[in-house]
Amino acid sequence: MDNTFISADYPFLSGGGEMGQRIRDFPWETTPLGAPNSWSQSLRTLVQMVLATRSPMLILWGPELITIYNDGFRAGFSNLNNHPAALGQPGAVSWADIWPYAGPVIQTSMAGGRAEWIDGQKLPIPGNNPLGATYATFCFSPLADEGTINGVLVTCLEATQTLEFRHAYLLRLSDLLRPLIDPKVIQATAAQLLGETLGANRVHYGEISQDGRLVVVTSNYVKGVIELTGEFVMADFGPAVVARLQAGQTIVMNDLTADPALSAAERAMNEQVGIKAQVGVPLRKAGQLIGILSVHASLPRSWTPTEVQLIEETAERTWEAVERSRSETALRRREEKYRHLSVELENRVMARTQELVLVNQDLQRSNDNLQQFAYVASHDLQEPLRKIRQFGSLLKQRYASTLDREGQDYLQRMSSASERMSTLIKDLLAYSRIATRQQSFGLVSLADIVTGVLETLSWQIDERQVQLSLDELPQVKGEVSQLSQLFQNLISNAIKFTPPSQQPQLQIRYRLCQADELPAVLMPAKQTGYYHQISLIDQGIGFEERYLDRIFQVFQRLHGNREFEGTGVGLAICQRVVENHGGALTAKSKPDEGATFIVYLPA
Repeated sequence: MDNTFISADYPFLSGGGEMGQRIRDFPWETTPLGAPNSWSQSLRTLVQMVLATRSPMLILWGPELITIYNDGFRAGFSNLNNHPAALGQPGAVSWADIWPYAGPVIQTSMAGGRAEWIDGQKLPIPGNNPLGATYATFCFSPLADEGTINGVLVTCLEATQTLEFRHAYLLRLSDLLRPLIDPKVIQATAAQLLGETLGANRVHYGEISQDGRLVVVTSNYVKGVIELTGEFVMADFGPAVVARLQAGQTIVMNDLTADPALSAAERAMNEQVGIKAQVGVPLRKAGQLIGILSVHASLPRSWTPTEVQLIEETAERTWEAVERSRSETALRRREEKYRHLSVELENRVMARTQELVLVNQDLQRSNDNLQQFAYVASHDLQEPLRKIRQFGSLLKQRYASTLDREGQDYLQRMSSASERMSTLIKDLLAYSRIATRQQSFGLVSLADIVTGVLETLSWQIDERQVQLSLDELPQVKGEVSQLSQLFQNLISNAIKFTPPSQQPQLQIRYRLCQADELPAVLMPAKQTGYYHQISLIDQGIGFEERYLDRIFQVFQRLHGNREFEGTGVGLAICQRVVENHGGALTAKSKPDEGATFIVYLPA
């Protein structure tokens, strides 16, 4: 093709580097767009603008969303669209790998006539780059052609640093909240960190009264504005806002001064207390609104999706810390009660040796009572949750067809919340039993134990089509139920932390090793010359090894429930089981390269 002719007749195709040349050479008459002389003025202007900029941009035009992109996109994001074959192809073909995510967003943008975002999309880096992946934010802006939306302009921003910042922030939040035991101090600490990080003017938690009428605020983080403490009437927020909060929806307001839904009196009140932009995140428990995390700005502010996500995750993690604090406080009180009893018994034995038999009998009764208490506590805690699940199931069976989408969403949220609480109770009781039960060890077959675990997990294994490779395993001295719990937790974690789009692969390897082969940092509970080394190797998301000491702590998680469900107790149980058996537990991993958990048991 004569490029001189093209450049003279179609100056909008001039320049543009490599992609400009490819666009000029491309046989457009074979595509739904037709030859360039048939292109609309809107499309010509867009192509000229995209070729002239260095910023990564891509045009998807027409009913089939034909693909045109510039050198900036080719250089930074060509791994998304199979460059150069993507040029001139429909978007569903050129973006096949991420079309399940991008396609609906593009359709929403075109249908609604407004910009939409995909924030923090993970992208593989071609070649042998040691980072393995990068992250990007995509903005989809609808494009009008003579008054009709006829395409989208995609602008791209590399966002790896943003995600690294978010990860560092969440780790800092966890570090600050972990040692705290007072719920009020936990809330105030989280509010201060969030306010300082976002540069907000006010951050506070409001707890909902039992009757749901009032929002009670006891403290604020403030900067340049007055504190808002006391009791506030829920209804004053307006029926629309209250309904959204009760439904678990985050409220985002960028400019309250321009909100037509507010009355003049409400605007004046917001002006007086310094609120011109805000985000409100509802906190819910068992389907009920129990609190609100509010972030205020004294000037209009366009809250980014990343900021809103950070606020939501802060609310979630802070509430988890508050719940943990309350549970641990109750546990400490029980432990203190029994600690005083133990001291009293010891003093009585020392003072009155002649009553030793009687004291031993009293101690045995106390242990029996403690076991009975654990059984009753488990039953009493689980029974209300069983009722919720049963009635939820009945509601779904009998009335689901009469509920609208919002009602069905409420029903699903209620069911999910009860399941999470039930799992947390079971895990806590399992951890407590492992920590307190008397040991009854005998010679057991690890092969039989792992076989039983695989049968228990057969549904998950079949559903995910897990590829298993298993060495012959030895006999060890141990307790069957505890060792079953150990391998069930490790195997189910390997499946759970493999992305849904990836087929899980799990290898279980065995070798007999000498004591001096163990890592120097490991201190097995029982010293011996040889250890059984059992390694569980997966190809999941992995983690950074600098967080190795965190993952075996109770309630410590590197990922939120929105990414991977769990209670943060499973690996703590594994650690306790291995310690009970005189061994040690460690792990090796890299992000996105899987993890290897290594169990050492005395030979």
